[in-house]
Amino acid sequence: MKTPVAVFGTLLTMTLAASTTTLAISDVASANKLYNKQQIMMAQSGVGLSVNLDLLGIANQIKSDIKSAQNRSGFVKNLANTVYYAARFAAKRHNLGKRYHVMVFNLNQNYQERFKGVVFYGSAVYDGIHYGIWVFESGEFINQGDGGWINWAFIGRFDKNGSYVKFKPSQS
Repeated sequence: MKTPVAVFGTLLTMTLAASTTTLAISDVASANKLYNKQQIMMAQSGVGLSVNLDLLGIANQIKSDIKSAQNRSGFVKNLANTVYYAARFAAKRHNLGKRYHVMVFNLNQNYQERFKGVVFYGSAVYDGIHYGIWVFESGEFINQGDGGWINWAFIGRFDKNGSYVKFKPSQS
């Protein structure tokens, strides 16, 4: 785990529960306080978030929202909603003129995905179960496992036929 190092007015990058977070911090004392608080909160929650791609800058909002889920299906649905609205807000803030689709899926299940225009990918852990989180412009997804809310949730403009979901191109 990296320890916080900050220089006045620069960005701080830290690793928490296998994830990297970049924040604007004005002084070393604030950085250390934030780092210690997040370490304690992540340890107590039993939930981790790992971010591999975040072109929208939404990881911190997702991290704070997933800590409060009290049941698995609630966690999956809340995660999808949190990511969707964070992506929507970020797209507006950056004047991207798009609405993105979101898929949250239990990575212990088999699946096929063909997403286009991925702007965020990360994973979250709930009670030992790893979930993939995608934010993307269009594509297809086939769930080859259990289709219950405890295993997947998705938001966007789509057509669904059983376990097959086709996401329509993003619009503003």
